[in-house]
Amino acid sequence: MFQCSNVPIIINHTNSMKINILKDICIGCGTCVALADGAFEMGADNKPLVKERPNNTDEEIINAARACPVSAIEIHSGSGNKLWPEN
Repeated sequence: MFQCSNVPIIINHTNSMKINILKDICIGCGTCVALADGAFEMGADNKPLVKERPNNTDEEIINAARACPVSAIEIHSGSGNKLWPEN
């Protein structure tokens, strides 16, 4: 896992995308872990962490991000294009 001690974002790069968890927005409900436990796990602060080597498909990870009730997960493609949330 990659943890930032003084930044409210956890970043992990898969082969094709970058995953950001916005911990200041996250409510720790665990939906992302339930839907993509190969990519996310709950941390000691009861908020999710992105695993060092996510083993869910990109589609599963994006679906987990879409299911987040507070949109606390951002996903960018390897080329930097924002995949989620869509705005």
